[in-house]
Amino acid sequence: MERSKWRNEEGHCYRKNCGSALFGKETANGGYRNISITNHQLVFERRTGQERILIAINASESDFTIHHGELLGTFTDLLKSGSGNISQTLNGSLNLPAYSVQYLQVMEDSCMKSDIDIA
Repeated sequence: MERSKWRNEEGHCYRKNCGSALFGKETANGGYRNISITNHQLVFERRTGQERILIAINASESDFTIHHGELLGTFTDLLKSGSGNISQTLNGSLNLPAYSVQYLQVMEDSCMKSDIDIA
């Protein structure tokens, strides 16, 4: 995809939805923390008390794989939620297609569960 086309289509989608209630209050009001930063890639976290979303951006014309210890667990891809396979399990890496944005919501994070009984 041409860079200018990405800026018009994907970039508009990202700007429109980044703080939108469409993805929940964690994208608009949650805490912000960088997970991984390179020259053309960025993965950051938005989190509220009970919800966590990773937002992964690849602004390069080439595919890229990010490796990081926090890319572990099962995530729901919020941008693909209407098209079949929406969950993916990460084992320390995330494949980023060229000129792409991914919104990955943690499906299960035992550290954030409030219903854990401590005996």
